[in-house]
Amino acid sequence: MFGVRLSKMGSASKLGLIAKAIGILRKYGTDAHVYLPGIGTVNGLTAGNYLDSAGTTSASVDNPVGLSLDALQAMTTVEKVINGDNEAALFTGASAINGTVVRDAAPGGGFAAKTTCSGGNAAHHVVVQMEANKAYQVSVRVYVPTGSLNTAQLFDANDGSWFGGSTTAKNSWVTITGNRLTSKASIWFLGIGDSNLSSIDGQIFYIDDLSIKEIPGIHATQATTSNKCLLRLTNGKYNWVFDSTDLLTATFPAGNESVTVIDSFLTGQVTTQGVNVVGAYSMGPSVTLYGRMIIKGSVSASDLLVLQRFANSWAGL
Repeated sequence: MFGVRLSKMGSASKLGLIAKAIGILRKYGTDAHVYLPGIGTVNGLTAGNYLDSAGTTSASVDNPVGLSLDALQAMTTVEKVINGDNEAALFTGASAINGTVVRDAAPGGGFAAKTTCSGGNAAHHVVVQMEANKAYQVSVRVYVPTGSLNTAQLFDANDGSWFGGSTTAKNSWVTITGNRLTSKASIWFLGIGDSNLSSIDGQIFYIDDLSIKEIPGIHATQATTSNKCLLRLTNGKYNWVFDSTDLLTATFPAGNESVTVIDSFLTGQVTTQGVNVVGAYSMGPSVTLYGRMIIKGSVSASDLLVLQRFANSWAGL
């Protein structure tokens, strides 16, 4: 009985530490960043780890990591595009590749963007102005009548990569979602359509409730497969394993010449203050890392103590 109470108290204590630490980090606003290995919610934050550097495929244990989203800043998404029933405004200046797009009555009521295909790949492009190295969360409802597209998907038209969810459903509205770290182009083309390259003259599909949210933060990436770290799960705790060449790199702007870095290791946290991270700042190589916090400027002694305990908990200490 006494042991059970200890367990509950330990859980409550950990939850209290998580809430307090995240509250402190949020106080520093966009000057605080957290990078966590893992899948799903880890230590109160969503660990955004992906196999590829663009965020097309989620990471899995014992496989490489090409992208780690800034887990703290990703808590607050920023709506960039949302149309509701205002398709006329949304699709002004947009185009349908191999077809046309118009505002039309939607199946089930209301209005939607109706795309009529004229052959080739059924793809509808929405042009969105982007900054370099930003991550976006996309959600859209699609309706595909019988005899139309084989599969409705999201894709990055800059490089042709498909990402996120897809649907083969017919005659019903289906919501598909996906996250994407954009290329370093000033304009990003979001595609919604089919990967079937056969002729599809006259086929139609509908798009509605398109939402594009920015996932804020400075994200860590690695595009070179041979230089990606591995995601591991050791004694119930996620970690990244780097060798002599593996790196995850986050690009920090000027103004970050003196930051506080708190690293989580199996042997305990290590805090380094006054670090210059401007430019391509890397995690690794040759370490096993349970996570990293980066905070611009000085951190008070009381805040630092809580954050150091938080970092230790990542490794189970």
